[in-house]
Amino acid sequence: MCSRIEASIDAVEESLQIKNGSLSVIELVESAIKKIEELNPTLNAVVTKTYEQARETAKQQLPDSPLSGIPILIKNLTSIKGVRLTYGSLLFKDYIPNFDSEIVKRMKNAGMIILGVTNTPEFGLTSTTEPKLHGPTRNPWNTDYSSGGSSGGSAAAVASGMVSIAHGSDGGGSIRLSSSFCGVFGLKPTRGRVPHSPVSGSAIIGLSVNHALTRSVRDSAAFLDIIDGYCVGEPYWSPPKHRPYIEEIGANPGKLRMALVTKTTENDDFHPDVEKEVRKSVKLCSELGHVVEEVDVNDIFGMDPQQMLDAFLNIWCTLSGSVLHRASMRAGVPPQREWVEDLTWGLYLRSKGLSATDYMLSHTVLEQFGRNLNRFLTGYDVILTATTPDPPFKLGAVNPTYEEPMKNFEKAIRTANMTAMSNAAGNPAMSVPLGKSRKGLPIGTQFIGRFGDEALLFRLASQLEKVKPWKTLHN
Repeated sequence: MCSRIEASIDAVEESLQIKNGSLSVIELVESAIKKIEELNPTLNAVVTKTYEQARETAKQQLPDSPLSGIPILIKNLTSIKGVRLTYGSLLFKDYIPNFDSEIVKRMKNAGMIILGVTNTPEFGLTSTTEPKLHGPTRNPWNTDYSSGGSSGGSAAAVASGMVSIAHGSDGGGSIRLSSSFCGVFGLKPTRGRVPHSPVSGSAIIGLSVNHALTRSVRDSAAFLDIIDGYCVGEPYWSPPKHRPYIEEIGANPGKLRMALVTKTTENDDFHPDVEKEVRKSVKLCSELGHVVEEVDVNDIFGMDPQQMLDAFLNIWCTLSGSVLHRASMRAGVPPQREWVEDLTWGLYLRSKGLSATDYMLSHTVLEQFGRNLNRFLTGYDVILTATTPDPPFKLGAVNPTYEEPMKNFEKAIRTANMTAMSNAAGNPAMSVPLGKSRKGLPIGTQFIGRFGDEALLFRLASQLEKVKPWKTLHN
């Protein structure tokens, strides 16, 4: 029954086949379940399965949308009513929410079918998916390597063919890093584009945004059409789109002016394999008629880059601090070392040294950086750079120790060095799977767009996909 479903086609095509009768919803669901059962024992991408609920939903008359009938996996940081939500932490190992998050409601209202929950590091705090509670997610290209983080489970699921689309979130690069590591397409939307309701209004002062990891650009566009839109009570707002994002696919992006960055924000070199692939992307963009001009990363910042990075880390630490503080209030005892993993504890300890004034000043620095970056982009359409300065690393390479809970975190920070810029500024950005390392591992090229202009990124990405398709990478 499932053998005729091609693993290489995208979600939009699968939904079209359902509509024309050549494929049934239950066929597609059973095919995805079969692939998860075959591959997950090796990859460990899916940590909670909702097969029976999915089968029941597949029997019903589903709402119409470009992704109706499509199975999807949800990252383990988002609430699904009646489904275990652990945040990758022993602290929440038995938590079952009694509500759907707003974006899950929108997925269900579009006829999408939830098959389960994907792995993530504890609270999504780092750039590799290796939580102690659920164990590591392995990269489908080489299982000795990390799938990235914090959307590593979703990236591995899409790259291996378990599903054609999986939900992710991006607070410092999590969608894009994982996409780059696993060779799939990943876009972080503009701050305020996608709601966080009802759990959070700001999601770390607007650093984090929900979206998806996909096989194709049009899947990403169709999914954003489903989950985007302001929700009453949200503190951030993004400019409304001019038309559905799916209509941007295949549209001419025009002759773009691109600012090329080939150094990290700390003025360090990219790994030679990464720089080589970025240069190839420059050549490809130039052949398509775009104008690429190399710039100094300091021209983008308009401030000491370390000032922004320190402010970002201060805000990041307060996430751990707030989680442990709330848990402490519920338990009636001070935070306990055994509640959380080493890195979370290390970030919590750092947060204890920060004052309310430090937090406010850090917020102010990030806001100023956002103004500087967007002022820079008045002279360019996009910034072209690496998604991450290095190729995928081996599992365990950035893990801390009990004795030194912040050990190796500088490696995790370097991994997110180029992606965190768009989180701090709130701008949309995407990782496009255009290259591989000498070891055959995927390398993504990143494009950062103007605030509110996902449309241009989708037009550019679909142009790149057409001239250098990457569908074969997922077979």
